[in-house]
Parts: sequence; structure tokens; C-alpha cells
Amino acid sequence: MIIKRIFFNKKSIISSILFFFKEIIYFTFYMRLKQKSPLIFYPFEKYRTSNRYRGLIALTTTEKSELSCISCGICLSVCPVNCLYIETNNVLKNEQRPPLDFKIDILKCVYCGFCEEICPVDAIRLTSELPPIIRKKEDAIWGIEELAFRKSLNGGKGLRGLLK
Repeated sequence: MIIKRIFFNKKSIISSILFFFKEIIYFTFYMRLKQKSPLIFYPFEKYRTSNRYRGLIALTTTEKSELSCISCGICLSVCPVNCLYIETNNVLKNEQRPPLDFKIDILKCVYCGFCEEICPVDAIRLTSELPPIIRKKEDAIWGIEELAFRKSLNGGKGLRGLLK
């Protein structure tokens, strides 16, 4: 409605284009100086998330910096988009068998939290971190190093699980 009025009240297209440039300059520079801008300049400024935000997936570790995961596979069955991949050591038949490989496709993941809720040993957690900028498909598949021992998780030492 307002745009129609601006275009039809102004007789020339040049004056309407100048009006829009003036608005763009006003909101990007003047409002930015007054700290009233609704925009953030990610990744230079971090977005403030709520306490209930479900962000990047992290694998928890024990006190010995080993994975808490016991490769039960329940998270695989509950994932709605099949973004998880676990390779286990089938030789070990006891319940404490750490995974040989644990991968998550970050682009497929919808951060629903089903894997976190169903895990019997609290091995998977959703952190409050925002997903990174991914430019290639190969960078979107994260392994154990990115999920458990990235720098943002306790300085690279990993998150500690609540259960033993």
C-alpha cells in the first residue's frame, strides 16, 4: 500500500529509485551507528539464542577422553532423515563397544533432538552453537573429531556425559 502510494505520487521513476536508495542508506548506516539495526553481521557478530535452542550436535566423552557412545544403534532407528552413520566393531559382544566411526551429515540434520532424547547413555547432545557456513558437500559430513573434540567444546577436550 505504501509502495503503491510512493510510486504513484511521484511522477518519475528516477525519483522513486532515489527514494529507495535513500532508505537503504538510512537503514544500513545511520541506524547502524545508533545501534538500532535489526540485522546482525554473521559470522562477525554472534546471534543470541534462547536457552531452549537446539543447535549443533556434540558427542559426549568420559573422564579419559573416550566416547560415551556404546554403539547401540537406537539413534539410527529414531532419526527421521537418516543423517547418522555408525560403524561398530562387531567382534566385541559386550555392551561397552565404542564406535569405530560415527558420522553425521549436518546438511541433512533437522535438529529435532530425537537422538538426544532416546540415547540411553547420554552420548549425544544438542548444543547452543549455530551451524557453520558450509560451502562444499564434503565439509558437511562430520566425524568423531568434529563432533566430540572441536575447540568450542571445553577447549577441544569434549563434553562430559552425565551418565557413566
